[in-house]
Amino acid sequence: MESKRGVFPGIRTRSSPQQFFRCIQVLFFEQRINVKEMCFGQLLNSRVGGLPEKLTHYMVDNFDPSAMEMKMRCSAIEVTSKAIHKLLGIP
Repeated sequence: MESKRGVFPGIRTRSSPQQFFRCIQVLFFEQRINVKEMCFGQLLNSRVGGLPEKLTHYMVDNFDPSAMEMKMRCSAIEVTSKAIHKLLGIP
């Protein structure tokens, strides 16, 4: 999907990592406590303001929703709640 300029077109999502990052930064102390009480405290440490377009396209192109797997060159990564927990530290 690379264009003549070598730039990948944007992927429209309902919310971007940048919007999430901005929301985290403006939470009040009490709100941060509530997030921690809901076992999502690890998300408060997130510093990702965006994703590279090439990586985003790779993920979209190689995710198999019927098998819940991210296809890799020689194997696949199973996308499970346990894998998400290990990656993001959330329930």
